[in-house]
Amino acid sequence: MPDSAPPAYDSNPPPQVDPRPVGLPTVFRIGSQTLEEPIVQPKHVKCHLNLLRAFHELREKVEAGTDTRIPPSVRPMEKDQRWAWFVGLAVERFDRWTKCIRTRASESTVEWLRREGPPIDVWMVWHAYLLNPRSYAEDCTRFLKRFGDMPPGLFLDALGEIGDITSFVPSSLRSAAWSSKTKTPYDPFDALGSLTDYELTCPSCAADIRAPYINESGTGYAQQNFSFVCACKFEITREKLALLKFTNDLALDHHDSITVLKHGKAVYLPMTLRTAESSEDRYRANAIKDLLLLSRPFKPKTTKAKGKVMKTPFEMAESVNWSMSQTRTIPLRAKNPRIVSRILTAYSDLRPYSVELSGAVLRQATFVKKMYDLGWTEPNFFDDPEDEVALSHAIVRYHAFLDLMSSSPSSFFVPTLDIDLVWHTHQLQAADYQRECKKYTGRYIDHDDKVEETHLSNAFDLTCRAWNARFHVPYMHCGCPLPGDTVGQKLSRLVTHMGMKYNPKIPVPPEHPAMLAATHPSDHNSIVVPDLPHQDAHRRQRERKIERRRQRDAELVRQGRMRQDVYDRGASHNAAFLVRCRCIGAEWVGASLAPEIL
Repeated sequence: MPDSAPPAYDSNPPPQVDPRPVGLPTVFRIGSQTLEEPIVQPKHVKCHLNLLRAFHELREKVEAGTDTRIPPSVRPMEKDQRWAWFVGLAVERFDRWTKCIRTRASESTVEWLRREGPPIDVWMVWHAYLLNPRSYAEDCTRFLKRFGDMPPGLFLDALGEIGDITSFVPSSLRSAAWSSKTKTPYDPFDALGSLTDYELTCPSCAADIRAPYINESGTGYAQQNFSFVCACKFEITREKLALLKFTNDLALDHHDSITVLKHGKAVYLPMTLRTAESSEDRYRANAIKDLLLLSRPFKPKTTKAKGKVMKTPFEMAESVNWSMSQTRTIPLRAKNPRIVSRILTAYSDLRPYSVELSGAVLRQATFVKKMYDLGWTEPNFFDDPEDEVALSHAIVRYHAFLDLMSSSPSSFFVPTLDIDLVWHTHQLQAADYQRECKKYTGRYIDHDDKVEETHLSNAFDLTCRAWNARFHVPYMHCGCPLPGDTVGQKLSRLVTHMGMKYNPKIPVPPEHPAMLAATHPSDHNSIVVPDLPHQDAHRRQRERKIERRRQRDAELVRQGRMRQDVYDRGASHNAAFLVRCRCIGAEWVGASLAPEIL
């Protein structure tokens, strides 16, 4: 065999193409640690945005109510009620899926998708669940071991394989397997006709009951005022089911080896096993449960024949009059006296999850809508390198956000929309998120998506101050960039301060409203708490301030002292977040940028 010819030699080899996305620095710093690669990649953010687009389109289809597969009894509903009903059914389908899913350690993402890939409505519930990382991680430890055993990054890797989930068509074998295991068709709209009743057991007489999901009186299981009167005259409500689930969990003897062997770590109450410092603090979980069992409502009965006998779950619930609010007021000699309220947030019905999944999906819809309104969910929106800089900008800011949290472990910081998008994307890589938060910030970082509105507003003001003090640039760019100061120039100051290299020759984020508006505060987790009467007065006060500012800024526009586009951008901020306006030279920095906070 003749010798093969030697390789050709080129004295001028082609230049190496930098594979790094445009705009990403070469190093990132979080606390005292330096990273050569970002912990969230632009491709992951793009994949996440594609998923959010699918969720938005699904919601629009449900709210339109024109699909013939939507039951006639549901079509007259208001669109938001119809969406809430659909989400409730999606949670039911997710719950059924969790009971039959299997994960093999050596299995590829493609094979897992072929065998276990869920429908889009189940993806949506899983997505919202992952965005409550403490609850999700603890639940994986307590009872969702199949999810905890999944390969890191499976959620996003699987979506990357699918591409456009709206056009995904499962194999006939997958559809048949899903229908067999969950007793519903694969397509969520085909499933609507089969999800008419919810099966449960009467807490009083143990009779099997089929409660309708919806009825004309608004008391169906998927409706807000669920109520069902059993033949034994016991009225079943969601509050009673939740309380019974709590007392059932409380009654599991965590000191009995047989019970522990049977139930595993599910013997511990939710929100007690995982802390910011430890992924599994059994001593704390045991101590909290012991304290609750020694409290007066749940204390064991004393009989002459048997001595002390633990109350049954039903008796425990009766001892607090089947009232969650009464249970919350139980005094405990604990370091955190509000621990009971914290635990009870994990109980909303009979399901085992530590977060109320329907509410989690509904809360995320606000964030999805904001991403859609920005245009970021449009197909190929970031394909142009100049536009991809905006994602690089968001990724850099997220690393800075983690750096800020590492510098002040006890503070509560509020992200802007662009930071929150990258933060959410990181949380979708559940195992990696937990490990990297612990590694780089020294603790596990939760993402609370239900924060009282006034607290969120105050915390955002503090975040602006802390960010400006640490990085010497404003937290938001959406109101009015300073004269001659582009977003890219501000970003270069930020990365220089963090010890990062930033090439000034690369494109900067374009001065486009959608790019600037992404630094608005992320308020999708702002909620109104009915038990706080003062918050209405706070809201009215904030709204009056905003109205006065808008009137003043309109006069400045008329006088030529403020640009019209600046005035228009100032209208986009939610009233929950107020930032003082200040004058720089002849131009006013509007109510969305200035680092001088109220």
